[in-house]
Amino acid sequence: DMKWKITPEMIDQLIHTQREIFDKALQFLKPGGTIVYATCSILPCENQDQVAYFQKIYDLKAQAPAFQSLPALGEMDGFFSQNLIH
Repeated sequence: DMKWKITPEMIDQLIHTQREIFDKALQFLKPGGTIVYATCSILPCENQDQVAYFQKIYDLKAQAPAFQSLPALGEMDGFFSQNLIH
């Protein structure tokens, strides 16, 4: 039911929280290591835009194309993941 309750302010807060979590997790990644950024969202602002931000701010490279699924009746929910190399 989240799609009926979400507001632009909630999305802004989610983006901020995702960046804080990623920043903290990145501190444990050794040089040459891989980190996976994943969400259960289909919104570009939480997915592709965040990956672009992480690549720019932390000088990370995409290891392979991102994975994204879209929700479908009787199938998977919406999901996104991207492997990034430090």
